[in-house]
Amino acid sequence: MNCIINLFKIQILFVGLLMGQQVVAEASGPDFYQIKIDTPAGKAVPLYEDHSLDSDLVSDNVPRESRLKNLGCTGIPDFQTWSSMSEEARKKAKDDAWCKVSYEGYEGWIQNLYLTEYGELVKTDSQSEWSEGPAFDCQKAQGSIETLVCKEPELAELDRKMDTVYQAALAAAKSLDDRPERAVKYLKASQRGWIKGRNECWKEPDDQFGCTKKEYQRRIALLQASWSLVNASEAVRYVCADQREEFYVTSYETDGVPAVAVEYGDTRQPLVLWKDSLYTGEKGRAVTLNGEQATLSWGPSQPDKVCRQP
Repeated sequence: MNCIINLFKIQILFVGLLMGQQVVAEASGPDFYQIKIDTPAGKAVPLYEDHSLDSDLVSDNVPRESRLKNLGCTGIPDFQTWSSMSEEARKKAKDDAWCKVSYEGYEGWIQNLYLTEYGELVKTDSQSEWSEGPAFDCQKAQGSIETLVCKEPELAELDRKMDTVYQAALAAAKSLDDRPERAVKYLKASQRGWIKGRNECWKEPDDQFGCTKKEYQRRIALLQASWSLVNASEAVRYVCADQREEFYVTSYETDGVPAVAVEYGDTRQPLVLWKDSLYTGEKGRAVTLNGEQATLSWGPSQPDKVCRQP
């Protein structure tokens, strides 16, 4: 009987050892994971459809701050095999394992070598403070602005937030019933255009940081409003002076910078606060909100419309 108990204790100890080494048997391990903080800054951690580097990507880069629900791991050796392995072989087994996780509507597989139990902080000797890099690979950074984002923790955090919001927008675009491919293509093109515009902040030598921060905040808010990724108010109706035209304004609980969406005719235009009560967007469109009155600018070829809530 004592032998059986001792064997049971050894098995429990083995599971605990694996947990400490981030090698987890299927259907065991912590309830939640996170990406290791000592993963190199700028290193992308992809989420795959299957436990193989050859499988399709679910996400280009899992945000470092994400709380990843553990759905089970695979590729873990059994107790007998583990006991007979060298330290080098055990490390390889740990790195070769995969874990299935879910977060923010995504589900897929991550290499176990990037995971640690949620809430655990890992600090490397080279880190002087708790910090994380941006979502892109800093080793491939080009130009002064990308270098600045890699250097400044606040901008790096905004870049990770941007990546999370952008991935959510892509998922929303892919789920559309009407021409999702076109929506995805447009979203990717607009994101490339935004990156190019962000990098133009090098032209602001006195405040490259402020310019870059503002670009991130506006883009995040615009994506959140464009794809209804955050809570929204009820639409407010405005009737124009001649009573023959009207439009609706919906406000969104965006992060950092306020944003609205204007519905005019058969067009919906997301707009982000520029200054005071002026919201601006693409194609020269804008709306100024002053209490019950709103001034709508629908492009350079159309006169402004001064309208009021009925």
